Amino acid sequence: MPLQNLYTKVMEHDIRTGNLAIDTAGVLHDREYYEPLWAKRNEIEKWRKEFKDQWQKEQKKMDNSLSSMRKSHLHYIQRCEELEKAKALSAKAEEELQGTAGSGNKQLEKRRRYRDEVQMKVNELEVIYKTSVFDANNRRVELEKVRERIISHIRKLMYQGDEVLTRVTLRMFKLQHGQAERIPEGYDYLTEVCKPYKSGEKYLEFIQNLQKKELPIEVYKFKEFVVSGQR
Repeated sequence: MPLQNLYTKVMEHDIRTGNLAIDTAGVLHDREYYEPLWAKRNEIEKWRKEFKDQWQKEQKKMDNSLSSMRKSHLHYIQRCEELEKAKALSAKAEEELQGTAGSGNKQLEKRRRYRDEVQMKVNELEVIYKTSVFDANNRRVELEKVRERIISHIRKLMYQGDEVLTRVTLRMFKLQHGQAERIPEGYDYLTEVCKPYKSGEKYLEFIQNLQKKELPIEVYKFKEFVVSGQR
């Protein structure tokens, strides 16, 4: 067959190219591409869970602090309103006492004691309320610090992830480029092998390699016409 050896080389070249592609894919999958990306993904996922846990804890503290502040504020307002009523009753008792004596004095003392008790309770609740306001403000500051710290860390992780992705992508292109370079080089070689072939060369070679057989040379003679009966 003309160019049989050349086509054998073509098939061998294609097999080598296919095997090289498989090897390159294996290298990319195991060491150069898949493993670095998988490791970075796992690292990011671990930090994502950690950040989520940190944020939820800080938010819970913030919510508890706000709830405590609202409750203490409500109690403080209620006691202040109660104190205003107690002051009004005490003032009213003082006015009424001016025209009476005896039992009215006892009533005034009772209302004054009640007013003073409510005042002490208001003072206590005011301290509690101010403390809860201070704590809520501190919690708000801490929550903002945690938020900034998490965002800063996330930004670093994103940069690192992009760097890994860029590095493995460039490595992939380099390996595939090296693989692709060999394909045209192989075909260039095969082209040079094909060019010198001359049409009919293999057929002539085939004929020349045949076993030569001696063929007997027959000699043909003229045969005259002979009339029947004269033979």
